[in-house]
Amino acid sequence: MAEITLQGNPVHTLGTLPATGTQAPDFTLVKNDLSTATLSDYKGKKVVLNIFPSLDTPTCA
Repeated sequence: MAEITLQGNPVHTLGTLPATGTQAPDFTLVKNDLSTATLSDYKGKKVVLNIFPSLDTPTCA
């Protein structure tokens, strides 16, 4: 279990956070044009992942 800070308060997460520099496993995503891409498609490039819940779920994004 990892501990992070949210609005100044400690929060315990499930599982462990990856260490800095850890390589992400390959995965498939859906692009804006609804085609698919994998992380390996971007090999050799810097990748920033911005992940949030779908806007059509009850979870606040």
